[in-house]
Amino acid sequence: MRRWLPVGIGLIVIGILLGLIFFGNRFRSRTEGAKSGYAPNSPVIDMEKVRAFELSNSKGKIKFARDEQGSWEISEPERDVPDPLFFGGMTDVLSQLTRIREVTAAERNNLAPYGLDIPVATLTFEFKDSSERKILRIGKPNPEMGALYAWYEDEPDIFLIQPKIRMFVVMGFSELRFRRLGNIKADEAQELTIVVQDPELRERLDVPETRHLVKQVGSFGPTWLLVGEKESKPDNGQTDTILRWMETTSIAEQVISVKSSELKKYGLNPGRAYFEITFPDRKEKIQVGKEDDKLIYLKQEFRDAVLAYQKGQILKFIGSDFKVHRLLTVDDANRLNQIEVTYPGGKSFRLKKLNSKFWTVDGSEDKKFEAYKVSWVSDHFFNDEYQGYIRENPIDWEKYGLKNPRVMLKFLSGDVVLLELSVGKWDAREGKCYVYVRSQDFLTWYGLDLMKGMPPDESVFLRGQESKKDLGGE
Repeated sequence: MRRWLPVGIGLIVIGILLGLIFFGNRFRSRTEGAKSGYAPNSPVIDMEKVRAFELSNSKGKIKFARDEQGSWEISEPERDVPDPLFFGGMTDVLSQLTRIREVTAAERNNLAPYGLDIPVATLTFEFKDSSERKILRIGKPNPEMGALYAWYEDEPDIFLIQPKIRMFVVMGFSELRFRRLGNIKADEAQELTIVVQDPELRERLDVPETRHLVKQVGSFGPTWLLVGEKESKPDNGQTDTILRWMETTSIAEQVISVKSSELKKYGLNPGRAYFEITFPDRKEKIQVGKEDDKLIYLKQEFRDAVLAYQKGQILKFIGSDFKVHRLLTVDDANRLNQIEVTYPGGKSFRLKKLNSKFWTVDGSEDKKFEAYKVSWVSDHFFNDEYQGYIRENPIDWEKYGLKNPRVMLKFLSGDVVLLELSVGKWDAREGKCYVYVRSQDFLTWYGLDLMKGMPPDESVFLRGQESKKDLGGE
């Protein structure tokens, strides 16, 4: 028995050695594979070497190629400029994309668990210095949802990549082509003209046919003036808002290729309105076409495509009146010397100005208070802009909380009424506080609750405390 013991031990040792050799070769093979391009955190693609690539997904195919200057353009399904925001984001992410780690060997009949049999997207890369093509399939997220499965069709292994590429590769041609208005530089604009040719649209928006604005540069910087027949008035910032939207954030819902013969279909032959922007070296004209349920169609002269936008945004710009929407002016501040405050039930008091430092309640000398406290009643109407007009006739007083207003205010200069208004309900969900301006007969709204901080009675003015905590729980 003992003489067989060395033989047994020898066989065990040989088995162990063979096992080490086998597993060592496998480990070395995997290591060698990693060295040849499969190492964790190695780049998925070197975009500097890519001449063209095609994106294929459920929305179709779109191909990008470099032009003679090395800039990217869309070459299929038709030539166009790629959108710098989305396409630029996609190429940036592709440049930074790495193989997080290998997952398993790729088997053609076992790709479904990784979403690679019918991939979310396929990227086909063509290179500058060779005729080689590499096809990358992008699959579903891994169970931890921290990465996506991916596989090059000419490589043996499935691997994981960062998930941020997914938002780009699910886009289609309409989303990845240039989706904004072009050639707009807000700071370089010198004039803006808005013309509404459609009489029905003019009536609906209550605007004149033509509004002309001119930039004036003074010691305090540029100011846009609304040019009128008798005088020009500064706008309220709407011109700059429109131009900057056109330059930076005018991302269309759709981009539609059109021929000149198809423009009438979109109400663009001619348009119902247009914006014309004057620059030092050129003019840009943007035609406004018909409306659908949610969209309105725009076209720039230099481009054979129609851009579809949410119509509310465009109609708001067309309907701009470019006026400062404050109910009281600086001139009113100099003239104001009485304020009458009336609460529901008829409770009322009047504030009167004594001099630049003091006001009184009901004109009584022993009820004087510091002048700054008047701002608790008046500041909103000097500093905050109302939000346009609610064109409703007759007005539903109950709907807006104006049948029994929360407060009625009258601002006077002697016996002359400067402003008379009623503050209605505060709709917290809509963010609207409704106001009926009696002295000018129109209904509007503010984006803040005007009653928040309004003194509940005259005694607040006489407390002698200088904190706004006096204002009824503020």
